[in-house]
Amino acid sequence: MKEDISLTVLTNMYPSKGDVAWRGVFVKEQVDQLIKQFGVNVTVCHIKGAISNGGSTLSYFKWFFLFPVYAIRKNFKLVHSHHFLCTFISKLCPYCRVVYTVHEGELQTNSFKSKLIRLAIKFSDTVIFVNKKMYDLSVHSKKHFLPSGINMDVFNEMDSHAARTRLGLSSEINYLLFPGSPNRKEKNAKFLIDFLKKEKQFVSNKKIEVIWGGGIEYSEMSTYMSAVNILVSFSKFESDGMVFKEAMACNLPVITFDVGNAEMYFGDGFTGSVIDVKTSDFKEKIIYWLNAGRTNGRNKLITLGMDNIEVTKKLYEIYLNKSF
Repeated sequence: MKEDISLTVLTNMYPSKGDVAWRGVFVKEQVDQLIKQFGVNVTVCHIKGAISNGGSTLSYFKWFFLFPVYAIRKNFKLVHSHHFLCTFISKLCPYCRVVYTVHEGELQTNSFKSKLIRLAIKFSDTVIFVNKKMYDLSVHSKKHFLPSGINMDVFNEMDSHAARTRLGLSSEINYLLFPGSPNRKEKNAKFLIDFLKKEKQFVSNKKIEVIWGGGIEYSEMSTYMSAVNILVSFSKFESDGMVFKEAMACNLPVITFDVGNAEMYFGDGFTGSVIDVKTSDFKEKIIYWLNAGRTNGRNKLITLGMDNIEVTKKLYEIYLNKSF
């Protein structure tokens, strides 16, 4: 069923000129699918925060004044917020229905920021959790569990040899991909760095090298995921784990701590391994996945309904529900 919907997306992450290429791509792809599948009339209000090129934390304060003016002039009725501060800004318009997708992994910490996120959840008309544990714990009366979808056209396994040739990688090396920037503390690169120092002989014998992320273009990530042997992630927290699903779409095995929805994606041991932060069997899992090779993660994603086309259909149904 299609219905005319005018939607305002208020977000601090959205691909834009001069910005980090990968930041908020899934929000843009969600918007694109809403327009393509259902003809939704979408207005995007992008707040450039401190992580953005040319942005700062002060940008949020500016939008506390700008957004109510835009909302009145353009008669905003339905707002989808993608950040807790965006939710507070949205609620300045009392006649707007506010949908808040909780992307912030910090909700699972005891920080001051987590308290603000919980307050934003309380103020929202309906809440979309991308993390299953947080969804289960929430007492919000209008809640949904809906992780962001994956663009299965962008993330698709290509021939490993062709991918390595394109990237100039050796066919004799076993590559581990650490997708996040090692400079971001929450990505916990220290765990991998310490392992490499401690297990020098093992790394040398297995001809293992690490490819560090942070500077890989979004358009090239699928090629890297097709070229490497294993994706490794040791984040201190994640909301969902978009990179998990991107790897799965490329049939790349993943080794990770139990963060985000890792247990849902890899708990059965067929598409990856969830290891314990204290009694880590990281070395054994490396050996296992180097021998096992590629997975059937793509089919599992489809079974879970994580294709962005399917996710957008579910999101549209949430918008149609006017009871919140």
